[in-house]
Amino acid sequence: VTTTKINTGAITETKISDNAISTPKIKAGAIEADKIAANAVTANKIAANAVTANKISAGAVETEKLAANAITTGKIAAGAIETNHISAGAVKADQIDANAITASKIMAGAVTAAKIATRTITALEIKSGAITANEIAAATITAREIAGQTITAAEIAANAITAGKIQAGVVSYDKLRVAFAVIGSAYLGQPGGGSMNGVIVQAQHQDAWNEILFPGASFPLNERLWIQLYHQALTTLVGGYMWQINTNNDGWRAIDQSSQTINITGVNVAIDPPSVGQGLLSTTLQNTRPGRSVADIKIRFKRHAIE
Repeated sequence: VTTTKINTGAITETKISDNAISTPKIKAGAIEADKIAANAVTANKIAANAVTANKISAGAVETEKLAANAITTGKIAAGAIETNHISAGAVKADQIDANAITASKIMAGAVTAAKIATRTITALEIKSGAITANEIAAATITAREIAGQTITAAEIAANAITAGKIQAGVVSYDKLRVAFAVIGSAYLGQPGGGSMNGVIVQAQHQDAWNEILFPGASFPLNERLWIQLYHQALTTLVGGYMWQINTNNDGWRAIDQSSQTINITGVNVAIDPPSVGQGLLSTTLQNTRPGRSVADIKIRFKRHAIE
């Protein structure tokens, strides 16, 4: 039986019994690529649904039976593979070779947010160093994409955030949660022992001063008096303080963070370096101007911390 003895159209599906042609009736190697003319098998020669899963034996299609580049995007019609063509659980991690899917095999725009289920990608699926600034589009990650308390100090490596990684203007005073000191009590040591309580005016906002008055303070020549100012504890990440002194209502003078002598209208006041605690500012004063005493001492201060 040769092709010259079989008329065109002589063999049709109605002339072939069910199961007439099966694997045992086809000799191994009988059908090979060189026996199938180019373009002999095309889509219009395969009926819709002619090839289904139950017509392909398990293991019939394996990697070694597919020539390199046999399946390319040009051989898969648009929309041919969709979610409803892939059974749930059909593609699993253990069925994908390591490095089988690389960036060069994914077309630009192929993977979008709509194609990734919620919580599909977690930290466990991301290789260390896989995501860098080059992989993140501008404005992709904003506060809305970061869950509350997701990023804590434990997740930030030492020196991970430096000045070079913060854009100008991103961190400003108005974006910081600033805590400010509110005076609770103040004391001025007196010659011969004891102390007097200061009359306090508490700061009501972060730009206001805490003010303390020690009226009629005894501050004779060469006496050294200590001052202690108590406020609520501030857990300071970054912070500082400002304080000033006024004697006899002769004007305010700044108190530096080192030893200094301030002349206020004829009164020389020597001030030791301030001592600073989480809820305390203190120092000592000395009147070093002969023949002049001090009646009233006023102190005011501000202290801030970034929480």
